[in-house]
Amino acid sequence: STPVSSGTQVHNFTENGVSSSFYSITGNLSTSKGTVSYNGLTLTQCLKMESATNISFNAGSAGTLTLVFAEANAEVKLNGTKIAADANGVLTTNVSAGTNTITKGTSSNLFYMAYSGDGSSAPVTDAPSTGTPTVTTVAPSTPSTPATGDIKVVNVGGWNEMMYLVLSGIKDSDVKGVSYDGTSKGTLTGDDFTYLVRDTNDGLRVDILGVPAGTYSISLDTTKGKITQSGIKVSEQDRSGFAHYNYDKGVGAYTDGGTIKAKKQDLNTDEIRNHLEAGKVVTSLALIINEDISLVVDENFALKRIKLSDTVMDDYATVNDDPVAKLDADLALISGEFTKLIPTLIDSFGGEDLDA
Repeated sequence: STPVSSGTQVHNFTENGVSSSFYSITGNLSTSKGTVSYNGLTLTQCLKMESATNISFNAGSAGTLTLVFAEANAEVKLNGTKIAADANGVLTTNVSAGTNTITKGTSSNLFYMAYSGDGSSAPVTDAPSTGTPTVTTVAPSTPSTPATGDIKVVNVGGWNEMMYLVLSGIKDSDVKGVSYDGTSKGTLTGDDFTYLVRDTNDGLRVDILGVPAGTYSISLDTTKGKITQSGIKVSEQDRSGFAHYNYDKGVGAYTDGGTIKAKKQDLNTDEIRNHLEAGKVVTSLALIINEDISLVVDENFALKRIKLSDTVMDDYATVNDDPVAKLDADLALISGEFTKLIPTLIDSFGGEDLDA
């Protein structure tokens, strides 16, 4: 039987894998999904949230459950109900006494979890804290406030050739410049600075995309001084998706006709932007929308190779053997998914010109 507890029960997948005296864990582990920093810990091993993944525990009292993911807004099902993490990949929710079960919502990677009962003397906090960043005081010309002691790291991490930093006690209007150093060096300028340095509900967030794997530091020049967070580990993105149509006659990822085909590629990277800035035009784009539908959009905005995901099919599975009833159910399912899909695609491609 599953042990019952109303105290705090922490599970760190980096240290403990799937072995636990409190949680019953079924699933696959991975050490190739990046690194997550939480509560002063550097987490390098995760549980992959897949269809067969299952976590259950027996809570001795109502309490709080905290799950820490690599992905922002990751979703899981708690006792069959979907719930989502915040923009930092942290999910905090209330749980009832008794047996609780966690299963896949969307494909994601779980690095840490903790249950804290109402009677626990050490409750789980609902926001990560990795301490105070290295702050070098620099006298700015017009400081809004000279003190830097109130600035705290809320979350920091890196994966798939990108990294992020979330700070409390400071706003995007205080930031005058952002740079990074490590395996490569650079600064955020132009639209990157405008859109990747912004205020969120969790604090000031800075994202840096398209950097090689390695260890980095991020520095912010602000009205409160210079702030540097070091030791950020970034993992390598899988490049096996680049394919050549006819390698015997061409070079690199380009086909003989001068086109390039990239698979499983982050569209925000410098590599993709460089192709677009060089005059390349997208003629076909394969997409997965909210992990519900996969499809291909061509240059005429025609939708091809439309397929519902296994998750959607599982959610709408029916045991009805009546072919007419099954056809009705299938039509209702695809109609419902298209009702969500079409507005999402229109908004993603710049919206509809109502004046045309």
